[in-house]
Amino acid sequence: MTRTHKTFILSYVLLVILPILALLGILKYGRRLTAPTAVGGIWKLRSNLVANGNAGCSGFFGSLQDVSLEISQSGKDLTLTLPAGLRQRATGLIQGGTLTASFLPTDFGSSGESCGFDGPISLTATVDASSTPRSFSGTLFILGCDSCGAAFVQAVREENSTEKSRP
Repeated sequence: MTRTHKTFILSYVLLVILPILALLGILKYGRRLTAPTAVGGIWKLRSNLVANGNAGCSGFFGSLQDVSLEISQSGKDLTLTLPAGLRQRATGLIQGGTLTASFLPTDFGSSGESCGFDGPISLTATVDASSTPRSFSGTLFILGCDSCGAAFVQAVREENSTEKSRP
């Protein structure tokens, strides 16, 4: 075997066979991956205070009636934004059908409620991916505020005009 022939075989193995084997390995591994549930978009949010809530907390939770919640999604990572008047922003995750998010207490400022919003406000919800339009329901509560109860929240994803016009 000549030196040129050996160089050709080595080059062929390195530049053709190894990349094909690597691609096959990546495709085999990728079969196990699933995309996270799509929750990005505008959602119409409603909340109802439940169990031992005080008047201050119900005032805050009451401000979340029929507001638009914007969810931006990148993979499993979420950014939730409430309307400009409420100025709240949260980061969260979607894992399986469960959405979790935390609003930082500094986002809410001092609004005179008896608990003072000392802890983050936490949202945990289950997404119903089979409903049309898509919806979620769960609880919203203030961590560290024993005087506040949890608020039951429901949201329905608003369909935009481009989604409505699809066949």
